[in-house]
Amino acid sequence: AAAAAHLANLEFWAAALPIVWDHMCWSAVCEVAYVVAVVLPSKDDSAASSSSFRRAARATLIVLYFSAAFWKLTTAFLDPSVSCASILVAELAAAVVPSEALPATAARVLIRTAPAQIVLLEFLVPTLLWLAPAWGVAASLLFHGLINCMPVTYAGGFSMCCCAKLLFVARPGVFARARASLSLRSPATMIVAAFVALFLKTHDGSIDAAAIAFFALALLYLEGVVFATKRCSDVETSSRSSSSSSGGRSGVVVLVVSVALAVMYGFVGPVLGLQAMASSTMFAQLNQFGSTRSNHLVVPTGLLFRRNSFAARLMPDAFGGGLVRLEDAEDPLFDELFYGVDIGPSQSERARALLEEAGSATYFLALYCSRMMRGQGGSWLDDLLPQSADDNTASDTSSGDPPSAVASTAPNGLPKYQFVLPAFELRRVLAEARAVGRDFRVSYTRLDPSLADRPTAWRAAPAASTTTL
Repeated sequence: AAAAAHLANLEFWAAALPIVWDHMCWSAVCEVAYVVAVVLPSKDDSAASSSSFRRAARATLIVLYFSAAFWKLTTAFLDPSVSCASILVAELAAAVVPSEALPATAARVLIRTAPAQIVLLEFLVPTLLWLAPAWGVAASLLFHGLINCMPVTYAGGFSMCCCAKLLFVARPGVFARARASLSLRSPATMIVAAFVALFLKTHDGSIDAAAIAFFALALLYLEGVVFATKRCSDVETSSRSSSSSSGGRSGVVVLVVSVALAVMYGFVGPVLGLQAMASSTMFAQLNQFGSTRSNHLVVPTGLLFRRNSFAARLMPDAFGGGLVRLEDAEDPLFDELFYGVDIGPSQSERARALLEEAGSATYFLALYCSRMMRGQGGSWLDDLLPQSADDNTASDTSSGDPPSAVASTAPNGLPKYQFVLPAFELRRVLAEARAVGRDFRVSYTRLDPSLADRPTAWRAAPAASTTTL
C-alpha cells in the first residue's frame, strides 16, 4: 500500500513536468528508491527493505547536494561583479547585520568574496554528510537556515524538503532521544530560537508553514544528532554501511538504481540540454544552450542543441534552429515571462547600496521563476517576491553592466532586455501566445552559430536577419 501511494505521488509529479521545483525532483528520486526497495524481493524481513532504502536515500541525497554545488562552477557565478551570489549575500547582510556592525571595507570584502563563500559551503555540506554526518547535518541546517532568512529570495519549500531528508542520515529513534533530552536551556533550543528571531525580523514578523516545519525539524536534528550525548550511536559513523545492514543483493540493486538516477538528474540532463527547469543548476547562472562551449569550468552543456548534432539532424523541430535573440515583443505573455523577471528592484535600498559600493550588478533575472509562476496559475507581474530564483541565461562574465535593452519598456515599467534562447523555447512561447487568441508582435534575430558563446558577442551581433511576426 505504501509503495502504491508513492507510485501515485510520482505519477502526479510526472504529470506536472516541467512545472515543478527542483526540490520536487529531489523528492521524486528518493521516492523511486523507496518503491524499488519495497518492490524488490528480499530474503530478510521488512527491516532489510528499510535499511536498503535508507542507505540508498542517503547516498542519493549526497549526490544531489554535490550536483547543486558542482553547477556553481561557472565563470558567471564565480565573478562577483555579476554573480547572483553577491546579490544573495548583500540581501542577507542588509537584512540581518546592522549598518554600524558592517564597515564599508568589510562590506566590500563580504560581497566580493560571496561566490567563494557559497561554493565552499555548498561543497562542504555533502562532503560532511559523507565523511562526518553529524557535522554534515549541522552544516546543512546552517545553509538552509540562512536561505530561510532571505527576505526576497526566500525558498522555504526547498529548505524544508531538504531538511526532512536529513532523517536518512540519522538512525531510527533519533527523534525520540532528542525529545527525551530537549530542554529550554539546551544549545539546540537557543540556536533555533535565534534563527526564528532572525526569520521574523527579515520577514516583517510573518512566518509560513514551511518555515515552521523546518525549524521544528532543525530543533530535533540538532538535539538528537549534533548535541546528543550518545550521538555516535545515533548517526551513521561512515558512508560505508556494514554488509549485514545493506539488504544483501537487493540492497545493492536499490543503491545502484538510486545513485544512477541521481547522477542522471543532477549531472547528465544539463550536459545534454534536456533539462533547464527544475534542475540542480539553480542559481548557477549556467550557459545552458551555447553553440560551441559552456561557461562551466568542467563540462559542456546543451550538447543536443549544438549545430550538426545528431539530435538536431534527427529531430530538427526540437533541437534544430540554433539560438535566437529576442529583440522586442508586444504581448502580456512576453511581459510576464521575459520583461518582468528582474527582482533587483525588490531588494532593499541598503542591499542595492552594498552591491553598488562593491562594484557588483544589482539586477537579478529570475526567468525560471517567472515560468513556474505562470505554470502554477500565479501572476509574476503582481508579485516580485518569488519562492526561489534562477537565471537560465548566460550572464556577462566580463562586466557588471545589465543586459542590453531596447528603447521601449514593458507595461510594468521595466526595460525590455534582449534575451538569447534556443529556437525551440521561442517556438514554445509562440505556441502559448497563439493559444490565447489575441494579436501579438515579436521580433527576433537568428544568431550565427559561429559566434562565441558569450553574451557580449550575442549582443554585438548585427540584426541583419531579424524576423517579425
